[in-house]
Amino acid sequence: MQKSNNFNSQLELKSHIELKIEKITSSIIQINSLNLLSKFATLYLVRLQVYIIIKREQKTRRKRRNHSPAFKAKVALVALKGDRTLVQLAFGYNVHSSIIRYYMTQKLLGMR
Repeated sequence: MQKSNNFNSQLELKSHIELKIEKITSSIIQINSLNLLSKFATLYLVRLQVYIIIKREQKTRRKRRNHSPAFKAKVALVALKGDRTLVQLAFGYNVHSSIIRYYMTQKLLGMR
């Protein structure tokens, strides 16, 4: 289950990310105070953590598309005509070619 943060504005998101960056920076500085890391390694770690945080906060999952039976039948009939290739149909209808082949077999079997 993916934890999702809902932010009302870009400003809230920015302040949230800045707080996380502060925490990470302070912990890396504490490690660096032991002289275990060079300045370059410290800077690299900070930038890496910032990148990871920003990508994680921006990640949104696309909802699964549910196509209507009418759409499936239309795509299957066009595919069965054979005027265009599956790749062309997939590009035109924004559906993967394997899905189009599945629609075709279902149509041929009379299941849908």
